[in-house]
This record gives sequence, C-alpha cells and structure tokens, in this order.
Amino acid sequence: MKYDLPADHGLSASVVKNLVFTEGGRPTLSDVQFAALEAGVGRGESLLVVSPTSTGKTLIGLWAIARSLEAGHNTVYLVTHRALAKQKFEDFKSQLLGSYLDGNVASLVVATGDYVEDADEQPPSDPLQAPLLVATYEKYLALLSASGVPKNMRGTVIVCDEIQLLGDEHRGQNVEVLLTLLRSAGWKQFVGLSAVLEPGDARDLANWLGIALVIEHTREKHLRYECWAEARMLAVSTEQPDQICDDLPLPPGAELNTVSALITLLSDKAPPVPIIIFCMKKQDTYDLARSFVDTAYKGKKGQLSLAFDGLPATSANAFLSEILGHRVACHNADLMDDERYVVERYLLEGKLDVVFATSTLAAGVNFPLGAAVFASWTRWDFDRRAHVPIESSEFHNMAGRVGRMGFAHEQGRVIFFATNAQQLRNAAHYLALGDLPAIEPRVTPERFNQLALQIDFVGTLPHARRHRETGLHDFQCTTRSGPESQVFRNMAGKPVRGNRWAGNKWFGHRYKHRPPQCDPGRQSGWP
Repeated sequence: MKYDLPADHGLSASVVKNLVFTEGGRPTLSDVQFAALEAGVGRGESLLVVSPTSTGKTLIGLWAIARSLEAGHNTVYLVTHRALAKQKFEDFKSQLLGSYLDGNVASLVVATGDYVEDADEQPPSDPLQAPLLVATYEKYLALLSASGVPKNMRGTVIVCDEIQLLGDEHRGQNVEVLLTLLRSAGWKQFVGLSAVLEPGDARDLANWLGIALVIEHTREKHLRYECWAEARMLAVSTEQPDQICDDLPLPPGAELNTVSALITLLSDKAPPVPIIIFCMKKQDTYDLARSFVDTAYKGKKGQLSLAFDGLPATSANAFLSEILGHRVACHNADLMDDERYVVERYLLEGKLDVVFATSTLAAGVNFPLGAAVFASWTRWDFDRRAHVPIESSEFHNMAGRVGRMGFAHEQGRVIFFATNAQQLRNAAHYLALGDLPAIEPRVTPERFNQLALQIDFVGTLPHARRHRETGLHDFQCTTRSGPESQVFRNMAGKPVRGNRWAGNKWFGHRYKHRPPQCDPGRQSGWP
C-alpha cells in the first residue's frame, strides 16, 4: 500500500476529495493505483492496467471517467455482463451524477441487450451522445453498427473493464472487431483493465493498441486455493504461489460435494461468510440451494421474507422468499432485475451467509465475499459433446471475487473438487497460479463469413466504399489477430459465398489480384 499521491498525479481536487480512499486523513492507494497515477492515468494518458483481482483497478477507471467528465468529453465504460452494467450504472448514479454530471439524469445512460435507458429510466434519443454511457461490449458494437462508426472519436474516453474478453472463444471476435474499429477512429484516452492477462499477451495487446502498460503482481489480500480430492487436499496461496502442498488432510468429516463443504465452512469458529457457490447451470443454483437448506436445517422453515412484496409473483421469488430466512439466496440471469437487486442488496447489507450463483455474479461485481466453492468447474461443449474444464483465466477471475479490498476478511478461500484421477490432472492447472492461457486469435479463416457479415456497416465509411475489394482485407489486417491469421493469403482466387458488402456484389466474386500481405506494424486499416 502507498499512503500518498505521486507527484504530478493529475487528479483534480474534486477527484482527490471524492474518489480517493483515505485513512487517517492520508490518501490510501494500492500499488497498482499508485503505478497507474505515476504512468499518467490522471493526466489523460492511455494505459492497459493488469493486476490481480481486488487491487482497486475499477477505481483507476473511475478516475479516468471523472477527469473526462470534468473536461466535457464523452465517456464510455464497457463491461462484460448486463449484471455488471447495471451495478456500475447504479454506482455511477451515486458517485458521479451529482458531482460530475450536474445532476442531469439524461447524461447517464446504460445499454445492454435487454434495455437502453437513462438515469430517469427513460429511453435516450441518442445513447452514443450521452456524456457517460455504460454498456456491454456487444451492445456498444451494435449501437455503433446501427449509426455508423464516427470518422473521428478523438474526443471520447473509453474504459474497458475485463478486457481479456478479447480472447473468449465465443465472444472474443465481437470484442476484437470493436477494439479494431475504435483503434482506427481514435480516442481521447483509453484505459483497459484486466486481472488475468498473461504478461506476454498484455505487452502484445498494449503494443497493438498503442498505449502504455502497467503490470503489478502484488495482491493486497491473498487467496488460498484448495482442491479437495480423495482422502487429501491440495492447496496453494497467492502469497507463495510456487509452493503447492499436495498431501494435506481434508477437514474432519468433509466429503467431496458442495453441501458438505458449505457445512464445514459454516462450522468454523470464524466462518468466511458470505460464501458464494459457483454453478455452471442456472438450474443448479436452485437445486443446490434446496439441497443445502434441506440438509442444514432439516426441514425447519425460516421466516418468510417480504422482500419481494410488490413484485410480480414468480416461482423464483417464491423460492427466494422461502430461503432468505435462512440467510441463503440464488442469483442467476433468469431472475428479473428487481429480484437480482434484492439479492445483491442483501449481500451488501450482510444479510446473507450463502449465495448460489452462476457467473453473472462473477464478472467484476464487488461484493464482500469471504469464500467461494465451485460446485462444478466444467461446462458442456456442444462441438465436442462433452464437459470440458473452464479456462484458467475464467476460473481465477471468478475466484477473485473473494477476499476483496475494503472488506473485513483477511484472505479469501477458494474450494473446488476432484473426484477422480482425470479431474485431479485437470485441476492442477488451476493450482499453477502463474500459468494463464494465451489469448488465441479470434478473427480466423474459419470465422470469415461471420466477420464479413459483422462489419457490413463499415461500408458506410467513405474509405471502405472507395476500396471495396481490399476494404475487408485491410480491416482484418489491423485486427490483433491479423498478422497471425493471414486469412486473405489463403483466399486469393477463391469465392466467398453467401455474403454481400453493403449492397454490392463484391462477396461472391473472385479476387482480381492476390490480396496484399498483412503488415504487423500497420496502425490503420484505412487509406
């Protein structure tokens, strides 16, 4: 921790007063916050900030947002999930609306796949012109697609939370397309945030974006990972990440299942509550909650909660009303916004000991969690027709929801199970704390047709209309994947079927000439 601001930090007196934590009247900064200020985030410098979970990266983004609003720039905050967009939107109402947006409710807008509305719950006429827009990556891409990407966005400040989504197998192409368009249009300031980028990937991404890199490995609170296996436990701590203990005893009476682990944790002298149970399926959040309540309370009914009075009756809130009296809840994407809000409010107010949740509660949302139990860490892969382990980056990002700064727990505790030899081999990847997967290129030959459809709207730009035959190739070459992918090298003389470019018939014709090679050093795909 640092207990002073660096020289020439660039933050205004208002930001220092309202948005910098203090202890005993002195500024209190995590190491990465101090490093980001030294690197110029408060002076408008563009940065990629990579640091473990619970080190205060969100506040770094908040400083950039506040500075942007003070200067009158349009500002965009991009997140991975609608639940996170909703929480940040609510946070910004209290943190920024009065002090930096003059209380103008139309100036703060949230945009997700479900809705687009301002702080007065009204649909904005032009969300892209809002002084502060909170959006999911895909929704922001859709908004730009509908209106056309501006030629120049050098008056816009962009903050990208969880930017490692770029490497996601299913969503990464959308993010890469969006970042490529933003890179071409420019920005006033760009701040990318991630907890789980491998250092080499972080350097490559910062170089591609043309921004400075800040990497800080120090955690303010440590995590202890425990893999419960047959008759033993394997454990490692972020305090000593290279020392894996592989023959520790299991807690007395503990079995290799979620309910047993919960009962064991809750029987500790100082239970690490609230505890989150990560489930891979929405139905599991209900089934496991029911199993836990039935086992722990042996049919004893808790007091029926009135928290959902006034909301439309649903099977979900009927079940939640029943279990909230036991300080237990569920959280998943099937809940209505108002239902999720009740669960999240109960968490923040210390009224829950256990919450069964899908990854909607893992995407950067800041709650006072003391421990996490993975009910499962595999997900069904429809292509392989098998359950496959989730990526290490996703696992650690979820695990990092516990033991967070600003809350009472001295450390976070993460528990998962390996019930056979194959699972034990797979689980070893999660205990290798420094072994994060590399970001794979997501703009690839296999996805070319999808990419062609996805960026049809680029044809609305003058340079794309003038260069129809090379426009898509130029665009692809300026993606992060471009220098590696070589998609057009292999397509010379081959037809691309089933697509059209903005009404003309370029797609479906053969190339007249072999496309130019991708130039890794090229900064813009546009002439």
